[in-house]
Amino acid sequence: MGEKDTAIRLVAGYGAVMSTIAAFRSHAVEAGEGFTLDQETKELLAMIAEANASMLLGVADILVALQALQINVQGFPPNADYVVTTRIVCTLPNQSYPVPELEVPEGFTLLIKAWPLNAVGSLVYVATSPAPQAQMAWPLIPNESLPYGIKNTSKLWVFSNIAGSQAVMTVEQRT
Repeated sequence: MGEKDTAIRLVAGYGAVMSTIAAFRSHAVEAGEGFTLDQETKELLAMIAEANASMLLGVADILVALQALQINVQGFPPNADYVVTTRIVCTLPNQSYPVPELEVPEGFTLLIKAWPLNAVGSLVYVATSPAPQAQMAWPLIPNESLPYGIKNTSKLWVFSNIAGSQAVMTVEQRT
């Protein structure tokens, strides 16, 4: 069912409810033979109808607002416009190297990967301080990657147990 059909049905339902309210308010509704409603019941039914009308108006407002929205059918986050990639070469073993400052847009993650051609037995560590402490860092074996949902990449450091090991960082970007 389209939005127009929904809106038409909503307005028709609203009109029916408002007519019922008006009829109860004016006491124009006459019951069949042997059936009577006291004034208190009529007022209660009128209040119920008014509450329903109020809810219908709220639904109508929501439908109007939804029609005005532009829905992103690409999913969240929207597709990136380009990618930024950088590489850090750990020229000395157990020496920390700062991760360059990269912008990580909302909804994206920074991906850090140990270079696949690093020496056998090498570990690239990702740390949050410049002190190269293996027990306080996340080790990556060659070709292993680690995503970080972080805003400020300049607070990250990498180091390795073997000289010449490399870490690659990549993050998608929006313009």
